[in-house]
Amino acid sequence: MKTKSPDYRGSSPLDVPAEMISNFALSFIEHYTRVNFFPPGRNWPSYWFRKRSFERWTAKELFDAIKNNPDVPPRQAIEDFIAKIDRLDPSEPLGRLIMETAKDTATELLDALHAAFDI
Repeated sequence: MKTKSPDYRGSSPLDVPAEMISNFALSFIEHYTRVNFFPPGRNWPSYWFRKRSFERWTAKELFDAIKNNPDVPPRQAIEDFIAKIDRLDPSEPLGRLIMETAKDTATELLDALHAAFDI
């Protein structure tokens, strides 16, 4: 006898198990990174090469934060990362670029997750 999978369509995020939400978020971040933050080309100008590398670094940091903290909702993990970035105040231009890119990337992923899954 085949068991029927639960149907979560139309349910609120609170009705979906936390582990499932985290797994959705992890899969989404992996896919979003492949599509939107693909590896930079060798011939890219230095600024764009670095910026893309920082976007990919941020996505990996967020992925790890969600994966390593299954009790923390993905939205909260991303918001915590953004808050941590906001507390940093780098003085050199490269540090500012890293922090600005990290915050923009985290915000972009949070918005995309919210739009896709209402997380």
